Amino acid sequence: MLFRSGHMLHNAVCKGLDTDEIKGLLAHCRRIVALFHSSQPYRTKLKKVLKDLKMEDKQLVNDVVTRWGSKFKMLQRIQEQMKATNQIFIDDRKYRDLTINGQQAGLIDTLIKTLDGFNSLTDRLPGEKEVTVTSVIPFLRFICALCEHEVGEEEVSSKVKDVIKDYFSTRLQDADLLMFLRVAEVLDPRYQQLSSDDDCPATIWLSLPSLEEVKQYILTNAPAIILSRTATVDDAIQTTGPSKKKSKMSLADLLASKVRTDGQTSSTQDPDFSAEEDCSQKLQREFDFFVRLTAASDEDVLQWWKLHRVELPLLSKYARYVLSSCASSVPSERLFSLSGNIISKKRNTLKSYLVRSEERRVGKECRSRW
Repeated sequence: MLFRSGHMLHNAVCKGLDTDEIKGLLAHCRRIVALFHSSQPYRTKLKKVLKDLKMEDKQLVNDVVTRWGSKFKMLQRIQEQMKATNQIFIDDRKYRDLTINGQQAGLIDTLIKTLDGFNSLTDRLPGEKEVTVTSVIPFLRFICALCEHEVGEEEVSSKVKDVIKDYFSTRLQDADLLMFLRVAEVLDPRYQQLSSDDDCPATIWLSLPSLEEVKQYILTNAPAIILSRTATVDDAIQTTGPSKKKSKMSLADLLASKVRTDGQTSSTQDPDFSAEEDCSQKLQREFDFFVRLTAASDEDVLQWWKLHRVELPLLSKYARYVLSSCASSVPSERLFSLSGNIISKKRNTLKSYLVRSEERRVGKECRSRW
């Protein structure tokens, strides 16, 4: 199952920016970037002005249709170097029209403030070695929080937020999909406090199933799946612990930033299961025990379930079944991109056996990352 959360967020932001005023501003910024990218004399001028103004010399960024967050990065870099570029254009008769006026500068500032939260979320979405399906509902909760209107907010900002929120609303009408994603969220102990809040705005916005409904769904559907799984699956789980040196906040840290726990697993005593209980009864007792546990926001959820499979033997099997679903298309898209680089117009004389050999190598590399 591919939820394609990154694509949806990128498309939603593009929809929100699809107004005449904003499109005109983006076209103006693209002309500025194109000039300094294509002209060495103007690049030299910009470096000199930046040095005189004691500003950091960074290359201007152009937005790319397929690159997530590129519009935000372009506007951000334009804003940083606006004083320098305006100084160049004011004295240039040929490109004086590229000077950014006060109204355009105000719009750039508004858009950057509006898109900043969405950009921070975009940077943390894809994870090739992480469980992604459990973060979809928290991701949507975060989107809902970002789309809340603020007091004294600019009309442009409100419209962008409304379009983004409506975009997600119209694409999340599948009750079965929402139930599965809600189950995945509940089975991630890092989001325990988030998933137990049935009255939050995002739950109402998306008409998400309540925690009790999720429990009944698990008790109804999990036994058949658990009984169908062989005992060898217990030892087949592959875990990847968090890196020792983290360069940025993880997705779980970001989504759980408003609901901080003490970072320690609950010390509740293990439940005492009797052999006479059937699968559903045991599963119910395990679930009631599980909802009292917590995990640190940076903990590997697969490792957590592996450590707790003794006290939660049935629920851990069902959790591994649910968590194995991928909610990101990034790994497969990278595989297609690598294949496209192998078979190109400049390499159209490759023998078929060489192409197959290279594709096998690339596929193995992508699968190892995934």
